[in-house]
Amino acid sequence: MGASPILRFTEEQYLAMDQEIAGRSEFHGGVVLPVEAATVSHEAIVANLLGEVRTAARGTPGRVFGPQLRTRIPRARYCYPDATLICGSPELYEDRRDTIVNPVAVFEILSPSTESFDRGLKFAAYRDLPSLRQYVLIAQTEPRIEWFVKSPEGFWVLHDASGPGARLEIPSIAAAIPLASIYEGVEFEPAPFPGGV
Repeated sequence: MGASPILRFTEEQYLAMDQEIAGRSEFHGGVVLPVEAATVSHEAIVANLLGEVRTAARGTPGRVFGPQLRTRIPRARYCYPDATLICGSPELYEDRRDTIVNPVAVFEILSPSTESFDRGLKFAAYRDLPSLRQYVLIAQTEPRIEWFVKSPEGFWVLHDASGPGARLEIPSIAAAIPLASIYEGVEFEPAPFPGGV
């Protein structure tokens, strides 16, 4: 028995479908990908992250938004980041109140089913956003965060932090947030393989 064919949709079809269906879905190159249901750990990290970034952004032009706000990426791609940081006013895509185009930082919480996509094709797509300066990947299996910062020369530089005493740096709002705060109350998901590989 062969593999199921991949259904392809236009951007307009996706936007119409995403309005009608109960769950969120992303759009990548004509393919609609459902956003998987979140775990308790995932939601705890999101709640902590939003609170910490919101607090850190006070007195700056930064504003943080949660996972219900969609981001449009050039070449007709749409994603629902776990958190999005904007500096200044949100720029809407075609006046759609649910879709922005100007994040300066995007935060994705990794899961076994999405990690390779988040690190690979999704990060490549996000790099097409002219406004983006930081891409943050947050583990659910241990207190570990990796982030890429765009240098003035246009290179993406990897930084990482692990352990509760470490800090996530967010240059666009001149903040350093303790990992202990982001992971407060989180019961870690088991790693998919021994040793967390």
